[in-house]
Amino acid sequence: MTQGTITNRRWQRHQVDLPVQVVLLNGASKVLVPGRLAEISAGGMALYAGVPLQPGDAMEVEFQTPYARVTGTIRSRTGYCFGIEFLTPLRIDDRAVRTSLQRFQQKHRAYLQEEEPEVSRLHRKLAVLWHAAQMLAVMKKH
Repeated sequence: MTQGTITNRRWQRHQVDLPVQVVLLNGASKVLVPGRLAEISAGGMALYAGVPLQPGDAMEVEFQTPYARVTGTIRSRTGYCFGIEFLTPLRIDDRAVRTSLQRFQQKHRAYLQEEEPEVSRLHRKLAVLWHAAQMLAVMKKH
């Protein structure tokens, strides 16, 4: 989003990185396809999943922690990124939802802190590789 852009969204979006399962119903059986939740609000979510669904199709998504299943309609699709509108908006003022969100945020922060040394190590390694690639490019010119 560019600076100064006005958002016409009804609900505030929250950036997340959470594994989910997309439920595909095939007759009497169901198939769970792994997905990744990227944003969520009271009215919908954005997620990535390798499923053959299109705007207008219904989609069910299962959350593992805490377990919950929501149903929505696909409103947009770009590649494997889906914009989903919930059939019934989540009740953000519900105490259980707030508690679950707080637990998730605590776990997410703990996970990020735990992974920070690995991310730093990878940044350093990428910097060394980038420097080596630049040196090789200069050497090839001569």
